[in-house]
Amino acid sequence: MTEVSRLAIKYQLTRIEAEELLALLQDTRNQNFTYSSELSSYITDNNLGNLYPNISGIVHMKQEIDEWDFKGGFNKKTYAIICKELNLKNKNSGAQAIGFTPYSDL
Repeated sequence: MTEVSRLAIKYQLTRIEAEELLALLQDTRNQNFTYSSELSSYITDNNLGNLYPNISGIVHMKQEIDEWDFKGGFNKKTYAIICKELNLKNKNSGAQAIGFTPYSDL
């Protein structure tokens, strides 16, 4: 079984999502990120949205009455997988993701 197939089955992903996820994990494992925000910055700073257009994109965030768009983010399912696989933490800001648009839709 290929690594793509393993990820697709384990996390119930489409083949393209699993392919992009595997590439992202392989590309970033050696970066030694601690926080998910570091990964998002890495994606936007290096214009990597075109490499992962189906799993990365813009997350619409909300905290109390404030709302904003966060570039280089992931949908909730993919975010949880990436944090688990790369052992990433979030900064517990209290902000919540309320929407997601993949780069492939922009």
